[in-house]
Order: sequence, then structure tokens, then C-alpha cells
Amino acid sequence: MGTRDVVVASVAATVGAAVVFALGIGLNASTSSIGSGSIGTCLNGTDGTNGTDGTNGTDGTDGTDGVDGVDGTDGVDGTDGTPGAIGPTGATGSAGVCDASTLGSISGNVVPSVDNFYTLGLPDKRWKSLQLGPGTIYIQDTTTGSQAGISVDNGSLLVDGADSLRIGNVRLTSTGLESILTGQDINIGNFGDLGFLAPSRGIKFPDGSTQTSATLQGPMGPQGPIGVTGATGAIGPQGPIGLTPTFAYGSFYDTTTQVLTSANAIQAMTLNQATNGVGGVIAQGVSVVAGSQITFQNAGVYNIQFSAQLDKTDAGSDDASIWLRQNGTDVPWSGTKLTLDQTKRNVAAWNFMISVHAGDNVQLMWSTPDVNMRILASGPQTNPVRPEIPSLIVTVQQVQ
Repeated sequence: MGTRDVVVASVAATVGAAVVFALGIGLNASTSSIGSGSIGTCLNGTDGTNGTDGTNGTDGTDGTDGVDGVDGTDGVDGTDGTPGAIGPTGATGSAGVCDASTLGSISGNVVPSVDNFYTLGLPDKRWKSLQLGPGTIYIQDTTTGSQAGISVDNGSLLVDGADSLRIGNVRLTSTGLESILTGQDINIGNFGDLGFLAPSRGIKFPDGSTQTSATLQGPMGPQGPIGVTGATGAIGPQGPIGLTPTFAYGSFYDTTTQVLTSANAIQAMTLNQATNGVGGVIAQGVSVVAGSQITFQNAGVYNIQFSAQLDKTDAGSDDASIWLRQNGTDVPWSGTKLTLDQTKRNVAAWNFMISVHAGDNVQLMWSTPDVNMRILASGPQTNPVRPEIPSLIVTVQQVQ
């Protein structure tokens, strides 16, 4: 209970106070007035013990949910973070295998999906062997578009649809063997071979003459001895005179203007007219190989003469050197130097006498520090009419 104020009348103040203290009642002193009388002294009582809490009332009914508020505006996207480091490359998987074990069950043709596109095998992924039954391999001609067929019949390799077979610069045709380079020889066999060339009938030359006998002209033989005097004293018959010897020779020329690729370069003079019987060229036992190598079929001593028309197209004067090379080696003491200027041409013309073995070759070499110097070829001349001028003329004659 709560503290209350106790009011005691003034007439019983003393007695009441004594009684109260005697009873041990704790009072708080206070003053109060009653009416208009004198003020008495009040004592506050001690707080009483709190009463027991009352039972809680029943919960009230939940109120109705409020209306949801409007959604707020989306915030601005944040900046993308820095990409993380690339992880290590995983291990390479095992190579795939194309299993063609069921190829034998294919009953039709194997045809690519696109024409002239796919390749069978690669340079580093090759087929070891290719087995083909009786049949034909067809290849399309890149120029004519027609097809050529390759097959084998009774031991012969047949190429149908093609008129020639070329290996390097040599071509096998339906009528014979030829070179695609006019100045290149066609060799049958190698030097030092022990076998023979055995034509079935003979050899036919460009002039129409033929050689069907093994008899060849050799050097002139010695005069036969005088016959023994007979019983009647008559002189015996004179022996036959040997055949007149034949010697190798050749006459060649070039119709192009020859220039150096760079200053002080060393180059061989070239001869592009070297086919016997063509364009005035004559040759026997001597030929031009690879455009510059004058090659000898027979051993002997040869006189080599040449003339080269040189000029220069720029001002000043410069030197040109010319020398002989045999079997790829410079011949000692064979060089000559000429000096030219722009005002005139110079014709280098002299000869070499050399000894060769069968199969040897020689070349005329030249060099100059001025790339504007050249070996000049000129076209037909007029007023008056005159023939063309070759850049180089070479004649070869066997003397022994």
C-alpha cells in the first residue's frame, strides 16, 4: 500500500506521539492545518508491500496489414571489377582416332561433300602405302580441263590423255626425246659408263644423212709399204691411203643484251643460239650447255675465238675485265682489261688455245664496277640495210 499522511490534533499531540512511537509505527513528520486551527505535525507512513500483479488481459486482435509502399528507384550499377588472372592451360587431351574399321562395309562410292577442296593426307600426316586394284587414276589438266588417266596393262604404265612426259628439262613425247631448252644437250648414259648405245637401225642427222654402219672416219693412216718385187721384178701394189681425219667445231652467238646484276659481280657470257642447223649455227662435237658452258665431246686442242660488243650508258670511264674459265676454275693469265667511256663502243675480240679432255667445258667470264656497262645486241640496221648485231659471237675449232 502507498504511504499516507497521518494527521494528529494538536490537543493530543504529545499523547499520540508517544503512543505511536511506543507501537513502533514509523511515521514521517509533516505539518498540516485543520480548518483555521493551529497546524499539527504529520508523519508519513512507511510504504506498504506491492500487491500481486494482476492477470494479463486477453491479446487484442491483430490490425489489418498496411498497404505496401512504392518500390524505390534502382541504384546505378557499380563499376566492373578488374578481370582475374587467366588460369593455367589444361593438359592436352589424347589425340583422337578415326576408326575406319567399318570401311569395308561401305557398298557405294566415297565422295567428298565439296568438289576440289579436301586433301587426302598432310605433309606431316602421310599415308604409308596406297594399294589400288585394276583401274585408273584420273588427273585433270590444269590448262585444257581434260582428264588424263594413269593405269597399268600387261606390265606397261599407260598415260592416256597426255601427249608427253617431262622430267626436269627433258621431255618424252610420242615421237621421241627432246629438251625444252634449245641450248641443252640430251645425254644418254654418263661419262665412264661401260654400256653402249644400241640403235636398232642407225642414226639420222638434221641434214637428212644417216649413219647405219659402225665405220667412222678416223685420222689419216700411214701410206702402205711398197709391195714386194715379184719374180718378174714388178713393183707390188701401193697400200691404201688412210681416211681424212675429221675435227670438232662450232659457231654460236647470243641475241640479247647482257648486263651485270650488280657492280663487280662475276658473270658468264651467254649464248642463246646454239642449236645445230638453226639460225646459222653449225656444230659438230661441240655444244653449249646451260646457256654458257662450251662443252667438248672429244679430247684435243681447240682454238676458241670470240667477239663481244661492249658499251656504257652513263658518263665517265670504267674498266671491264674478261677472262677464261675451264671446268669452273679460272684459267691463269687469261684475263684482259678494257677501258670504256660513254662516247664510243668497244669490241673485245681475241682467242684462246686450250687443251681439253672429253666432257670438259669452258666459259667466257666478265666483270665491271659499273652496272651501266653492258654487252650490247642491236636489231637490223637501215640506210643502208644491214643485219642484226649479236652481243656475243663464239667460234670453236679443233686443231689437234
